[in-house]
Amino acid sequence: MNLKLEVSEPWDFTGPDGPNLIFAQTSIQGTGKFGDWMICKCKPIIVKGIKVSSLLLSRRHLSDESLVSELQQNKKIMVNVYWRLAGTEWDTETVGKAETDSSIIGGWLITSVQQVS
Repeated sequence: MNLKLEVSEPWDFTGPDGPNLIFAQTSIQGTGKFGDWMICKCKPIIVKGIKVSSLLLSRRHLSDESLVSELQQNKKIMVNVYWRLAGTEWDTETVGKAETDSSIIGGWLITSVQQVS
């Protein structure tokens, strides 16, 4: 699934796709302790001096409907976008670890996300 992320925090974010904009592709989806999540790949971005191309998206507000289902309905959803320390890639195992040990999280952005063609 191709996604468009519009960054709202930090407000002055600039990435390879333009001001406050990241285009990404979903690679893995799942559900964990805090609800639905998805791992996405994007062009490398530099955040806090770290080169990042693997992002973890998690809803800002819980919902009974799945994240994927809402995106497929062309809804725009607010999400937290996390990257790992040193910019290493997310996988199912590290998402599970991050739910109990936030020390592996390098930082986060607040964005809206919607599916694009």
